Amino acid sequence: MTFGDKSWGTIKMGRDLGLFGSDAILSDMTLLGVGTGAGGNGNSTLGRIGSGYLYADWVGQIQYASPSWNGFSFAAAARQPWGNSSNSDIGFDAKASYDWAGDVAGKVWVGYINQKTQTQGTAATAAANVGSFDPVTGLPIVTAVPAAAATNGADETADAWEIGGKVSFGGFGLVGYYYDGKGFGSAAVSGANTPLSGLLINSNDQDVDGGYVQATYTLPSTGTKLGASWGISNVDNNGQGAGTKEFENESWIVGVYHPLTKSLNLVAEYTSTDYENIGNDPTVDGEADTLALGAILFF
Repeated sequence: MTFGDKSWGTIKMGRDLGLFGSDAILSDMTLLGVGTGAGGNGNSTLGRIGSGYLYADWVGQIQYASPSWNGFSFAAAARQPWGNSSNSDIGFDAKASYDWAGDVAGKVWVGYINQKTQTQGTAATAAANVGSFDPVTGLPIVTAVPAAAATNGADETADAWEIGGKVSFGGFGLVGYYYDGKGFGSAAVSGANTPLSGLLINSNDQDVDGGYVQATYTLPSTGTKLGASWGISNVDNNGQGAGTKEFENESWIVGVYHPLTKSLNLVAEYTSTDYENIGNDPTVDGEADTLALGAILFF
């Protein structure tokens, strides 16, 4: 639910798009197309998730949004904990922005997100012999399992900041965005910097950073939007040991978006994505080239 007025602001309670990363994803031309998701099994096919920004996520929250003071406004929210079931602290994010209108209209924003995470400790176990059977011969197999010492739970803090801006003039649109943080993401093709629920909750306090730039032009006669963008996301190899390197997810996208009616858009996109050091492993690289043709129905 949402309630408030223009004099003192708005309070929102419930599940909605998170503040951090929301302007980045809502300014992305590929949000209404496929984007980079087709290159990684299991990913959403909306936008540059994992190759330009962290996913804003749909999360339970209590949010306050200020009124606009001559274009300036801010918002802050307490979010349900995410990451794993051991977390006992809620998360927080906030954003401040400035909008202006005119022949050259635009918006600039800065944001921050913070989440303290915990993992449970484990009890000590004694040495034991575990019996099983060979599935081929049917003969018994005895495996010796060594004793394991107790481990303590770990506390980590994941946080990140962002800055972005966009302008529009005479049919042209430009967007620029950058983020930097620690304790987010996982170095996998299908999960690299994707949802904020991809928090790393261990001693490997990996740093993440990335961003994207985008240029579009809308034809005045047909309303067709032409666009091109470049984006990148990185997951450092902090604490991963010798022989590991930074994981990098970089992509180029060109697209055409045509409004056939008010409710129906036709879309054509070409995406080229390069993956370097997948899982922070310098021996594993990959690439994906995707041509996408389709339609989007709004109802």
